[in-house]
Amino acid sequence: MIEGPWDEGSPLDRKAHGELIRDVAMYARLAGIRREWLWQPLTDHVGENELVYITGYRRLRDRGIRGLLYIGASNGVNDRMQALTGSLVRNFVDARVRPTSQAITRIGPIEESPPAECSVLFLPDLCVGPGDQPAWFVREVVAMLMEREAAGKQTIAYVRSLEMVKKVYGETLEELLSDKARYRRVKVEV
Repeated sequence: MIEGPWDEGSPLDRKAHGELIRDVAMYARLAGIRREWLWQPLTDHVGENELVYITGYRRLRDRGIRGLLYIGASNGVNDRMQALTGSLVRNFVDARVRPTSQAITRIGPIEESPPAECSVLFLPDLCVGPGDQPAWFVREVVAMLMEREAAGKQTIAYVRSLEMVKKVYGETLEELLSDKARYRRVKVEV
C-alpha cells in the first residue's frame, strides 16, 4: 500500500485534490472508509469487472445500469468496496460505505444528508447469512433500493447468493437484484 498522498504511485494531484487532502479525515469519515483508501491506486485492489464499471460509471449510470452486485464468498469484498469508494471520492463523486441498517434508518455518523441520498451507496452486508428479517426492515430495504433506482443513483451491494436474498427479503428484492441489465455482477471466490 502507498503510505501517503504524495508517495510515488498516488493518484492524487496537489492542485486538483487540495481540499480533499486538507480535510482528509472528514472526507474519509463521510465516505465510511479509512483515509488511506483515498490515495490507493484502484488497480492494486480490484478486478477487471470492477475497473470496467468504475471507469465507465457515469456512462453506465446514464444507460440504466444501477450498480454492482458482489455474489459469493465475502473474501475481501469490504476492502474492494473501500477501494472503489476512495476512487469515486477522489473523482468528486459522493460515495459512501454503510451497513444496510444504517442506510435504511437514514442516519450516519456525521452526515449532512442521509446516506441513502449519496450518488453511490455501498452495502457490504445486504445479505450475509440466512435468518428472518423483521417485516419493517424488509420493506425499508426494498423501498430504499427502488427509490435509488428511480432517482438514477448507484448501489453496490454484497450478497451471499440470490437464493438467500429471496429467503431473507422475499421475491421482490431477489427479482430486482437478479436483473442483469440493471446490476452488473462480480463473482467472489473463496
